[in-house]
This record gives sequence, structure tokens and C-alpha cells, in this order.
Amino acid sequence: MKLKSLQLLHFTSTALLIVSVSYTVASSLHQQGVQWWVIFSISGPSLVLAFVMTSVYLYAIFKGASRRQEALEHPLTSSTQYLSFYDSAPFLGAFGGILGMAGVVNLNEYLLGISYAILSITFFVWMILDPTISFIEDLIPKNRKLRNARLQKKKAEKEQQQVAREALLESILAKIETNQQKWRDQLAEKPNKLIDIATQYEITDHTGACLAVDIGVEAWQIGGHNCMNYLIDLTKEECQKREISPLYTNHISYWWDGIGNWNTTLQQR
Repeated sequence: MKLKSLQLLHFTSTALLIVSVSYTVASSLHQQGVQWWVIFSISGPSLVLAFVMTSVYLYAIFKGASRRQEALEHPLTSSTQYLSFYDSAPFLGAFGGILGMAGVVNLNEYLLGISYAILSITFFVWMILDPTISFIEDLIPKNRKLRNARLQKKKAEKEQQQVAREALLESILAKIETNQQKWRDQLAEKPNKLIDIATQYEITDHTGACLAVDIGVEAWQIGGHNCMNYLIDLTKEECQKREISPLYTNHISYWWDGIGNWNTTLQQR
């Protein structure tokens, strides 16, 4: 219930601040002779107003999120009472502005004075008082100890994650190396056979295609797409040994199109 009340207070106070900023900027521009339709046009100073509104709101959200994450380190500024005071800053400014502008007859001056008070009090509380109190809390030995413990825990978690990633990578590489050694033994004669097929038959020849497909299917059954890729690599190595153009492997890739998830276009990119 308290959380919902604070959220409602935060939303309404932020809305009041946005209205104050908007009115202050718009009124100042109007006093300089700028027409109202220009102030609120899509491509005019309204973009500045939108930027200010968004920045203020995001700042308020960020402060609230970071405060919740470090509640133990900042027992005062994360308390419900302080958060209520923090979020009420625009309303406190409005109240002070109403008292200060009592007796002013001109409506524009009256509203402008209240807006200035809202901006001043909010700026003081959010930008000066709150960071100062938070800084003082950081200097308290107990809070510093909690902060150091949190940072050490976070650092240890990162190190554990890094070790886990490295271990996973090593296991994957070891598995790949083991598979490739096994495939090399099982496919020892296949590279030369594929080279002979590719050099003896045209790419459109049905007989050559059937012979190449038989070998491709066998490789697929042994280790899937990765095994087929490895066999192509072995065939390229064998082409270099026999001083044959490795472009002949494009014929093989073309013939294999459709085996499992083999795609000739993707393989040749």
C-alpha cells in the first residue's frame, strides 16, 4: 500500500514539475514576443519542452531505482518518510509559491511566481540536498562497509560468470576437436573421392550429383551440418595438396543442397 502511495505521489509531483517547466518556458518566450502558436508548434520550442520533461522524469525514475537497490547502504534516503519528502518537493514548492505570491493580482505573474518556486525547491531538494545527504550516508563506516561488501560480491559474481564462460568455451572447443578427430578417421577417403567426382563430372551431370549426394548424406548421418562443413574443409586441404583449384568444392556444395539443413547460397557467402 505504501509503495502504491509513493508511486502515485511520485507521478503527480513529476506531472506538477513538468507543468511548471512548461509554463515557465512558454511564458518567458511569450514575454519575448514569440507567438503562442509558434511556442507549441511541432517543430518549434515544444521540442525543447519535451526534452526537458523527459529528462526530468527519467532522472526521477533513475534515482528511485538506484535508491531501492542500495537501501541497506542508505537507510535514511531510502526510508518511506524521506521518499515522501523527496517526491513532495514540487508540492512544497507550490505551497511556498502560493504563500509568497499572496496578494499578487496579475494572474500570469501569480502563476509564474508559483512555477519559479516549484522549480527552485525541486532543484534544491533533488539536485543539492538529496545528493548531499546521500554523500554523507556514504561516509558512515557501517554504510561504507556494506557498500564494499556489495561491490566485492558483485565483483566475485562477475569473476564466477567469466570462469563459467571460459569453462563452457573450453568444453565446446574440446568437443569440437574430439568430433573432428573422429570425423577425420571416419571420412579419411571421402575428400579424394569428392575431388575425383568434382573434376570428372560437370556440375549439371546427374551421375556426379548422385555420387556426391551419397557421400554428403553419409557425412550428415555421422555428424550433421558441422560434419559436412568439416568434410568440405578437408576437401579444400586435399585440393591444395593435389594442386587442384578449391573452387571445385562449390560443385560439391551445389550437389549437397537440400541435405539436412545444407544451403548452397549460405555456404558460399
